[in-house]
Amino acid sequence: MRTITALSLTRPTDTRQSDPDETGLWKDRASCRTWDFTTGDPWFEPIKGKKGRDRFPLVVRAICDECPVRTLCTRDVMEFESRNDGARHGFVAGMTPEERSALALLGVVSA
Repeated sequence: MRTITALSLTRPTDTRQSDPDETGLWKDRASCRTWDFTTGDPWFEPIKGKKGRDRFPLVVRAICDECPVRTLCTRDVMEFESRNDGARHGFVAGMTPEERSALALLGVVSA
């Protein structure tokens, strides 16, 4: 089984994986682009014993909530996950895996 990490999904630190938008590489404008991943990846390291959104650290939720390219991140992660059998992991684009699954089921965002 392939391990899914933040860098393999939509992490802005690698803009080579990003499709340009009308203003260039959108990941260059993502709020999480300056996170020091050598200290850990709280987007993919849930807090044990917590449920729903609370299982992801407040700092991660705040960074995503204020992100100017959250819509583009949502599009990117939904396309990635739809190409990978709908496997959803981590807190990406300001949403839990369950929230992104609900969007996919509703057909709100698709590849």
